[in-house]
Amino acid sequence: MAFCELNEEIFFYKDYWREDAPHSTPESEVYDLLAKHEIPHVAKMELGGDNGFETIGHIYVSKPWARAHNRIRHLIGHLIVLITKGRPLESFETAKQLVSCVADAMEAHQKAYELVGILHRDISARNIMMTLNRENRRGILIDWDHCVLVNKFRDSARISRTGTWQFVSAYLLENPTAEHTFVDDRESALYVLIWVALRHLPHSLFAGNLKAKLDIFDKYVVNTGQRDVGGGYKRDALMANTFSSAIGLKVPGLKNCFAILCDTFAARYVEIVESRHKVSPSHCLATCYAKREPCTVGKPLLVLYNLEGLRRGDQGTPKTQH
Repeated sequence: MAFCELNEEIFFYKDYWREDAPHSTPESEVYDLLAKHEIPHVAKMELGGDNGFETIGHIYVSKPWARAHNRIRHLIGHLIVLITKGRPLESFETAKQLVSCVADAMEAHQKAYELVGILHRDISARNIMMTLNRENRRGILIDWDHCVLVNKFRDSARISRTGTWQFVSAYLLENPTAEHTFVDDRESALYVLIWVALRHLPHSLFAGNLKAKLDIFDKYVVNTGQRDVGGGYKRDALMANTFSSAIGLKVPGLKNCFAILCDTFAARYVEIVESRHKVSPSHCLATCYAKREPCTVGKPLLVLYNLEGLRRGDQGTPKTQH
């Protein structure tokens, strides 16, 4: 946080090391692009840019006396100051509020992709915030430091898997050198919803069973000399629709929503998925995602959640702490 004495106002202040690489665009420039194209549900930046500091370790990697280390990168100090203030997604109060805020973030994700050619590449629970207005919570998609301009840097992005492990798509975890695509980010958004719901909404799981379900998001296999792999448990859970049928959520509308979306993304991993639900948007989306293409049905994936399906009683269901 930062405090402006002149205006007596609090700002979000982010100061970090960014990678100086061909596929990397400074986050401050990304926020300028998002503002220029009026992308909704993103934070507004007051100022930002490089701070004049940079690392020098990469200069000596090729020296004959240096121990080989291919992971030493050139880093540049970068900062941004955001006007928009928010609260963590996990502080939501109702199931509908949770889904609505993730839907807002996915609208930002889709508009950024369609209008600016920006792919976020790090959809996670911590990168979706909520506005402070309790009467009308809206979602905000933040942390664009891992994004890529797909039209300009597609070849560079192909070799780089990024994201927060718990939410990375099963496909990328199993194929760490695969191209990170729009669809992978959308699958990550589904995992955000499921992970947050498991931790905070009423369900019938005992502590041991809850831990087992949450462990699905953390599983990995050490691949000596190469990048770690995982994702098999996520893939199996999608194909078996475990996230809707075996977690005992006590919010019927959200449970049905998970069932539809699990089938939707399972289409990425099997040639044909038996239709469990007669919902036309789901079928259309499944076709798009099976082909690993952006959604063309006119709305972002998570906006297609049937929010009215979270009936009046469900909307007021308070979250529980575990």
